[in-house]
Amino acid sequence: YALQRGDPYGVNNKYLWASMNTGTPVIYFQAIAPGRYTAIWPCFVKEILPEKGYALIVESNKVTSSMLPDHKHQLPTEIESRYCVRETKVRMHQASFRQNVLDAYSGKCAITGLPNKSLLEAAHIIPDLELGKTQYVSDGIALSRIHHRAYDLNLLGISPDNQIHISDELKQGKDNKFIRDALLEFEGRKLVMPRSVVNRPDREKLAARFEVFLGS
Repeated sequence: YALQRGDPYGVNNKYLWASMNTGTPVIYFQAIAPGRYTAIWPCFVKEILPEKGYALIVESNKVTSSMLPDHKHQLPTEIESRYCVRETKVRMHQASFRQNVLDAYSGKCAITGLPNKSLLEAAHIIPDLELGKTQYVSDGIALSRIHHRAYDLNLLGISPDNQIHISDELKQGKDNKFIRDALLEFEGRKLVMPRSVVNRPDREKLAARFEVFLGS
């Protein structure tokens, strides 16, 4: 495992030394495809070779309670600030898409009725990159940030008849008041539609997206 550049005993390398010195197991993430990894557990830092710039990581077949860190182990209180410059693709149309979608819904979340625009987003029914050169207000739904995120993650679904559905995963958290109030309460209800029919969610796209929700 390659050491981080810089001080072989400092920066994030110090955690490798701590693991080796205390015998604490680590999880090794092995790349299996671009952007995809498999977790190997438990692994141990067998040896660190600063002069060669890497550490030897070995896999174990089992882990016992004695291998785990003491429950009094203190988590790091300092985090090193690290930055990088990346080239990104900016959606120049996103601002106008958001504004038009929010205006169509009178500046309110289609699920909860939340009227604070600073907390609302224009959720795409079909991913932005799949829509082609032209996008319509009917391609989006005004949602609060948390409901937008839940929709993107298929934790919340919307059927072609505009009915709201909640995933089984979220239902497992029914003992949590926030989940009940913010999400579970709205299952079975219908979206609040824009006044203009032409701006209402595209039924075909809702159907396609709902199939993804059902299969997740």
